[in-house]
Amino acid sequence: MTTTPRRVLLVEDNHGDALLFTSIMADVSPDVAVSVVADGEAAIERLLDESLEPPDLAVVDVNLPRASGHDVLRAVRGEDRLASTPVVMLSTSTAERDVREAYEAGAAGYLSKAVGIDDAYEAIESLTTYWFETAVLLADLDAATTVTDVLAEGPRRLHVLEDDRAQQIYLEALLGELWPRAEITMSTRLAEAVEAISLATEPVDAVLSDLHLPDASGTEVVEGLRRVAPTARLVVMSSRLTDAVAAELVIAGADRLLAKDDLTSSALRHVLAQIDPSGPGGDQAKPTGRRGV
Repeated sequence: MTTTPRRVLLVEDNHGDALLFTSIMADVSPDVAVSVVADGEAAIERLLDESLEPPDLAVVDVNLPRASGHDVLRAVRGEDRLASTPVVMLSTSTAERDVREAYEAGAAGYLSKAVGIDDAYEAIESLTTYWFETAVLLADLDAATTVTDVLAEGPRRLHVLEDDRAQQIYLEALLGELWPRAEITMSTRLAEAVEAISLATEPVDAVLSDLHLPDASGTEVVEGLRRVAPTARLVVMSSRLTDAVAAELVIAGADRLLAKDDLTSSALRHVLAQIDPSGPGGDQAKPTGRRGV
């Protein structure tokens, strides 16, 4: 474990909540340096300032003045330099719609605001334990290893399930540019993908699949892929999803949901680059709710 001091950026407009967070953090993790920004626009300016080191972790309130927490999250996820910066959203709401919106936009976690001192203490302690003791951050790696080196690893074996030829070409170009050493295979039907993945000599690290295929759609696609790729990162693409459908897909086994309008290099890198290149499966799923960090 590195002895390098950690840097946390807290974006919180409520002075009392910010004071509580920094006080508890000083107690449970005295080596963590917390910077506080009180509005969304100031947070975006701080994060996009290339003269400043990115934080090791950003904790962002959803409801902020001048720019929302989701605006801050989108700014981070749209900046290549910040692709590896985890952003945990902080909110009083645990409504399914709010939680889903945060994860679809690229949040690394969703933490509900505690209602008491004991709950706040436990939540913040859980947050620091996961991100600064359990998870491996770039600050833990050898100084000679650059961000590009880490992100270049990505998945080694990736299967794309898409029946639209133009989308196939587009995805193949994006993925090939991000991870030129990755083995990328493609199918247009669920049955073809199931057969290809089953017969492969090595398991796939990730599957990127359209939600609507000629021979299957919805949860049928997810369940079929999960049977042959139980440990792979499963990312489902769709043009539009209702809250109910999104919940069904996650329950069926989807790891990430990705809007087709957001098929960019940054978005693909965010949902796929965290996969452990030493083996299949990617990172562990993070629970939602008060201690969903």
